[in-house]
Amino acid sequence: MTSQMTFIIKRVAALYLFDSGFAPYLSHAESFEPVSGTDFFGSQFRPTRGKLYEAGLRYQPPGYNAMLSATVFRQKQKNTTMTDSDPTHVCAGNTLCSVQSGEVKTDGVELEAKTTLQNGLNLTAAYTYTDAINSNADAAYKGKTPTSVAPHTASLWADYTLQQGALAGLGMGAGAHYTGRMWADAANTQTIPSFVLVDAMLRYDLSKLGPSFKGMRFAFNVQNLFDKVYYPGICAKTYCLYGEGRTMTATLGYRF
Repeated sequence: MTSQMTFIIKRVAALYLFDSGFAPYLSHAESFEPVSGTDFFGSQFRPTRGKLYEAGLRYQPPGYNAMLSATVFRQKQKNTTMTDSDPTHVCAGNTLCSVQSGEVKTDGVELEAKTTLQNGLNLTAAYTYTDAINSNADAAYKGKTPTSVAPHTASLWADYTLQQGALAGLGMGAGAHYTGRMWADAANTQTIPSFVLVDAMLRYDLSKLGPSFKGMRFAFNVQNLFDKVYYPGICAKTYCLYGEGRTMTATLGYRF
C-alpha cells in the first residue's frame, strides 16, 4: 500500500500575463512518496520518485468573472509497485505479492472552465484525459495501463446563493463526477465499469440573522446522493472493493 503523502523536492514555474487576458505558463516539479511494505525477499520498498512537466494556457475574458484553462502534462514515476509475476514466488502462501518493477509514464490533458455570475450563480466544468502506461516493467506488464487509472474523467458543478429577501445567504448546489472505465488487473484482462456520482450541498451564512452570528456558517453536504453502487478501482486478483455509499455531513463553522 502506498502512503497518501507526497513530498515535493523541487518546484519551479513561470507565468506571464498578457493585457489581452491570456496567461501561458510552464512548471516542473520533482517529488517522492514513501511506500510501506516489503518485497518477497523482505527488503523494504523504496520511495517512489516522480517528475512532472506541465505547460498550459489560462484566459480570463475581459469584463467577465470567468477563467478558462488548458494544460498538457507528462509525469514519470519510478519505483512503482505491482503484482509479482514470478510464479516461483509464493510469498508464504499469498499469491498477491508486490514488487517495484520500474516506471510509469503518464501523458494527459486537463480542461477547466469557471464562472461566477452577478446573480450568485457559480458554474465549474472540467475534463481530464489520461494516457498512462508501464514504460519500464516486467515483461508481463510492460506497455500495459496501470490499474485504477481512468483515461477519461469529467465533472460539472453548479451552486447558487440567494442575494435578496428573507432567505438571503442561503446557498445550494449540485454536481456530477464521471469516471471512465479502468483496468482491474495489471495484465489488462478485466475492466471496471465507468460510473457517475452525484453530490449536493446546502449552506447558510448565519451572519444574515444578526451581528452576533458574524463569521458563522452552516453547511450540509451529501456525497453519492443516489447511493450508487460502484467500484473506485481498488482491486486485487479476485475482487474489487465497493465505493462509499451515500454519505451526509453537517458542519457548523466560525471564521475569525
